[in-house]
Amino acid sequence: MTLIFFQCIFIISQNPIILAYGSVIALCGIYAYINKITNPFFLALLSSQFCQIYFFIILNNHAIKLDSELQYPNYLDATVLMLNLLMMALIAIIISSKPYSREIKIKYYKIKTIYLIIFYFICKILYIILKNKIEISVYYNFINNIILISLILYIIRDIKNKYLYQLLFILLIELSTGFFEYSSYFKNCIFIYIVVLVATYRIRTGNIVAVSMVLILLGTFWEANKVEYRNFQQEKSADTSITQVVNRSYFESYGFLLARVSTFGLDEFNYGFYKILNRISYVEPMANVMQIAPMVIGPQDGLIERIYHHISHPRIFYPNKVRLDDSYESNLFTEYAYAGADKGVSASVGYLTQLYIYFDSYWLYIACFLIWYLFCQVFNFVIFFGKNSLLAYALAINIFYSNFLLLESSLVKIIGGVISYTIASLAILLAFRFFSCKTKNY
Repeated sequence: MTLIFFQCIFIISQNPIILAYGSVIALCGIYAYINKITNPFFLALLSSQFCQIYFFIILNNHAIKLDSELQYPNYLDATVLMLNLLMMALIAIIISSKPYSREIKIKYYKIKTIYLIIFYFICKILYIILKNKIEISVYYNFINNIILISLILYIIRDIKNKYLYQLLFILLIELSTGFFEYSSYFKNCIFIYIVVLVATYRIRTGNIVAVSMVLILLGTFWEANKVEYRNFQQEKSADTSITQVVNRSYFESYGFLLARVSTFGLDEFNYGFYKILNRISYVEPMANVMQIAPMVIGPQDGLIERIYHHISHPRIFYPNKVRLDDSYESNLFTEYAYAGADKGVSASVGYLTQLYIYFDSYWLYIACFLIWYLFCQVFNFVIFFGKNSLLAYALAINIFYSNFLLLESSLVKIIGGVISYTIASLAILLAFRFFSCKTKNY
């Protein structure tokens, strides 16, 4: 029955070959996951990035013939190239996987769940109080993600779901407070939950269906009202040149959202759902760059120097450090006009597209392979250094979840973020090892 379904899709598709190629890559990933021959966490990251390409194919399956160079130049080449690069990434994950990284086996210690929840609420309250006074969002996200991952890892270990209500309560808090941010931060806890389920082989059909329905409903509502909501949040700003600033109280934001919920109908759902599919798919920047920069350009303004500066000047010690402006490079190599750092925006064409700009055809694949291979080795080292403890897994997952989940991440921010997060994670593990040498409760 499944085979007949796929045959029908390929027959009526405008792009049957590229759809089949993408399906083959997906089946290879599923086979590697089921047979536990690779790192499941990195397979979850790869799946997230793969969906951004595959959804583009499905979205345009019956409307766009990707090899129509007159209407859609380089769409086919861009799609095939990005699929090839992710195939190299899958090979790198399989080669780099270690026996202890193929299945997460955490050393759980006697920890009362209430202590983790109390610590979570303390961090949440401090952030709400201080977020408008000092710039702590980066550090808060780092700590908050570690706590969330630790809680989910600790709670889902119980097959009988004894702590299910505590988990649902935490996810509800994250969802409700996430809408107050300028960015769609509410989805963060859902993505973490999905990634952890995949990484621990606790994924079930019921879980995926329930989580997917919640994500689709919230996502469509957000996309349908995002522009108006963000404008509402910024209305009290004295400086209209700066964007991405929240100037409304929680009660005002809640009032606006509740009013929108009451008018949310089928038309708004269809509009938001279509915007989600367009938002997820990330092939157009690559196709645009291929059109404008068909030849190798090389790193702009010194890639190594920018990575070094990004790492060596942490914002906690350099609060006035200039923000990385990915929009400059995006405007240079695409036909879009992205807002820049002067507007509080930094839009990247994505790390795969940047690899295309920096390297020729052969080195491009080698660079992609090395990035995934080395990242897997870093993950393995953090787990090994932390002796397979709960904290070690939470830190290792957070390093790459926070920096490497989606295609639109900038290469400089990815590499710089991974190095910075790794150093911080190893320092935390060292500190816990020192203070817990007697109980070994980390």
